[in-house]
Amino acid sequence: MPQSSTSQSPETRLLETAEESRVYRRLHTAILKTTIKELIATSRLRATLAGLMSLVIWIALFFIMLEGFFFLQREAGAFTEETVEKVLNIFYASLMIMLFFSSAILIYGGIYQSQEIRFLITTPSSAARIFQYKFSEAVFLSGWGFILIGSPMLVAYGIVVDANWHYYVLLLPLMVAFTYIPTGLGAITCLLVVHFFARMRRPIVVASGGIVLGFIAWSVWTILFSRQHELLTPEWFEETMIRLSAAENRLFPSWWLCSGLLEAARRESGRLDYQAWAQAVLFFALLVANAMFLQVVACGIANKILFPSYSRLQTAGRRRRLKGVSWIDATLGRLLLCSPPAIRLLLIKDFRIVRRDPLQWAQFLIFFGLVGLYFLNIKSIQDAAPFAGWVNLVSFLNLLVVGLILSTFTTRFIFPMISLEGQKFWILGLLPIERETILRGKFIFASIGTLIPSSLLILLSDSLLQLPARIIIVHELVCLLLCTGLAAIAVGLGGCIPNMRAISPAKIASGFGGTLNLVLSAVYIIFIVGIAAGPCHLDALVKMGHFSTLFAPNTTFLAMLLGSGIAVFVAAWVIYLMLKLGFRAFCRMEF
Repeated sequence: MPQSSTSQSPETRLLETAEESRVYRRLHTAILKTTIKELIATSRLRATLAGLMSLVIWIALFFIMLEGFFFLQREAGAFTEETVEKVLNIFYASLMIMLFFSSAILIYGGIYQSQEIRFLITTPSSAARIFQYKFSEAVFLSGWGFILIGSPMLVAYGIVVDANWHYYVLLLPLMVAFTYIPTGLGAITCLLVVHFFARMRRPIVVASGGIVLGFIAWSVWTILFSRQHELLTPEWFEETMIRLSAAENRLFPSWWLCSGLLEAARRESGRLDYQAWAQAVLFFALLVANAMFLQVVACGIANKILFPSYSRLQTAGRRRRLKGVSWIDATLGRLLLCSPPAIRLLLIKDFRIVRRDPLQWAQFLIFFGLVGLYFLNIKSIQDAAPFAGWVNLVSFLNLLVVGLILSTFTTRFIFPMISLEGQKFWILGLLPIERETILRGKFIFASIGTLIPSSLLILLSDSLLQLPARIIIVHELVCLLLCTGLAAIAVGLGGCIPNMRAISPAKIASGFGGTLNLVLSAVYIIFIVGIAAGPCHLDALVKMGHFSTLFAPNTTFLAMLLGSGIAVFVAAWVIYLMLKLGFRAFCRMEF
């Protein structure tokens, strides 16, 4: 009898689970080897600079955390296990939220917006295996950043409490196991949202915006009508502890992580507390069990809905526009009526390009949102003169953080714009505009687009810290210099070192030019912030009673004016030089 059409010959059978796992393991190994060879052959400078910058960031965070713990011991006398537990819980709860959102974005981009997945779907691979392949990438990309940011505080804490070597042995496994939990939750959320709401993008955006605005309104209301206390008084610490206790929910994975670390660091009469060590191991087992459980659940959900959700998203119909200009672009055009027509049209075009790439700008929106959330939780204080130096240091660290976020934004979005324009330059070349106008429009776009959110964040931080008006003016001036300078660096280098062969903005930003842009931006930020922070910190120290015999208040004010003047001069020179180099190279370039 003839065989049934549904029967499969040995040559066409699907791979078993173990065989499929080996195939994807070989794929991971081949990609890793190729990436390493490519880095060694073509991107040694980028790899070296990335490693050095990561090391510098880790060391800087370590010393900041170490000095913070010593400050609690020396100045506040509040270095107790309860205080440290609350600080660790709020810190790692914030990182857990960041990991959740970043992993959801990575899964969405890696699965639903990836050319590689379009090929893998056509292969005889199960949906669970494809998801597992991208999930491991998301864990790696999210995990290394989490370890880079989170480990300095834990190492500093271990040094302060003189923890046993067992604490350092268990530190990395606890952090790695913890990484899988928010990543798994983010992946599950991404799959479910795409599957059930693929055709409801606008309601989701409106609902999310309403939730965010409501949360901001509630936060502002809470801060404006909360009681104010003197800095580092018992009442101040009591209220701070109450605010931080919200992150101590025992159902939070961040609480499991912090509890395991605190138990591992505990010592009894200078010796290892074996009962506490056993508790730390149990917390580690709890993290591992939940990480494995969430991974199994995520793979099961992906096996059921990955292919249908992918098809639903790709076939989701778009409402046909009756007009070529959206209301957002029309509103922006009316706001820019005073600008030249060519600049106005270029600004609208660049804004439209960025607006249509939510996969990338959503990450920076999350970063700015978390920074704003942190600023909103800075309590307004009274009589902070004895600690004016610390308050001033915190304010400039906030400014430095905003500047570093801006540098990643300009590197990721502004720098690749020139290369992407070059691929389609024949369209712009037909317009009756000069090439310099194109770069000038991108510079204005980047400057305005970064200045508005960053200046508002800095103003919020300074207002809550109740800084003097002259310090706020210096901060806003530095913010203006950072936005314009970083925009000029990105536009200038983009015109000098374009990559016309790459079609992916991420690949352009990760190349030599993008790496150089990030390094120069970091150097520029450190110099501008440092030259402005020095005189301001001297003024704060004089208020605290230090150097009062050497410097009069008028002297410190003149020093602030001098530092601000030097910062303005350096920023103007950098802007002029980078734009001039970019204009010259872009005008001489042949397409």
